[in-house]
Amino acid sequence: MRTARPGGAAPPSRRRSPGGTPYAGTTDTAPIGGASATCQSGNGVDSAGNLVSYSPGNVYDEDMTTAWRCDGDGTGQQLTVDLAGKTKIGEVGLVPGYAKTDVRSGTDRYAENDRITRVRWVFDDGTTVEQTFDPAPSNRSMQSMRIPVTKAQKVVVEVLDSERGDRNTIAVSELRIGAVAR
Repeated sequence: MRTARPGGAAPPSRRRSPGGTPYAGTTDTAPIGGASATCQSGNGVDSAGNLVSYSPGNVYDEDMTTAWRCDGDGTGQQLTVDLAGKTKIGEVGLVPGYAKTDVRSGTDRYAENDRITRVRWVFDDGTTVEQTFDPAPSNRSMQSMRIPVTKAQKVVVEVLDSERGDRNTIAVSELRIGAVAR
């Protein structure tokens, strides 16, 4: 009998590196149906007194001032993204930190929090790829990589490593799954 893996990740025995050449064509942002995670920081309040939520859904809201956030360095934590349907994927990427500057206080949340330096992308067909990120506080852009085309409806992002900031929390401001353009 098989037991479920956290976030729906393929068991290690079924994981495989993708074969072939990374996709070089055009990608469109794949529609996302939902997201869940193995952890989530409690709600907070910004310097203006506004409530701040760190929901996994923040990673696909196209708002760089929101984020999914977890307490601690994030090692082993997983963010699961459910796509709207089976999708041919040729690119993945994310903003590996909390890319917000507090409007009232001017505090740079990206530099203040830990920044993710390495993740493993696990696709529900068993394919896995690892991606590394530049953790420099000045690089708060989407960091993407091309992968050999794989088909999936569920994608798990597993945090493997992070660089410490003043706060011991990791975050992802935005995530992008690049669907092979038709």
